[in-house]
Amino acid sequence: MPQPQQEASSAAVVTVAISCSALIRSSEKRSAASLARLSSSSTLFLFGSKRRWLFPATAAEVVEAARQPSRYHTMDPALKELILLKEARGEVHFLKKPELDYSSGYPGPADPQAYGRVSAWLENRVLGPLRLDAAWWLAADTTSSFCFCPSARKVVANFGCGFHEYRELKELLAQSYGLERVRPLMGDEL
Repeated sequence: MPQPQQEASSAAVVTVAISCSALIRSSEKRSAASLARLSSSSTLFLFGSKRRWLFPATAAEVVEAARQPSRYHTMDPALKELILLKEARGEVHFLKKPELDYSSGYPGPADPQAYGRVSAWLENRVLGPLRLDAAWWLAADTTSSFCFCPSARKVVANFGCGFHEYRELKELLAQSYGLERVRPLMGDEL
């Protein structure tokens, strides 16, 4: 069976928090140690939202953000500041591009290039490319090593459409880098 792609270096495990909503829900009970883990450069944020849903700059963006089911407007100001700090360091990626028309509701319109952008971002973070080869995913013997999502077809559909399904994204990260290299989490575990 093919092994997960791995970077040659033996760097520390990179944590990838994939849910801004989970971070928001857990921000009230966050300890100083937890904040330090979130602030670390070895923790990346890969959010399924548009940036402007968290940081609307115009009246139209405020309206668009308010239509989203997540409660970004309730975010603790300290968490907002942390996200801005990490974004300035290149440690935050928003899956949905700004011009994506997201008026149709969940899961939104397809964006087949979304995970190509994610892969490029992760390569810049020295992780290497994501495993976006549908043929590899659909090979008969790959699912025996899956730990988050038992369906290769769901993983392929998720990255092929540019969606942000949690189990499928966590599996994509795990199979791309190996759990000894990347720790995909919702974010409230930190």
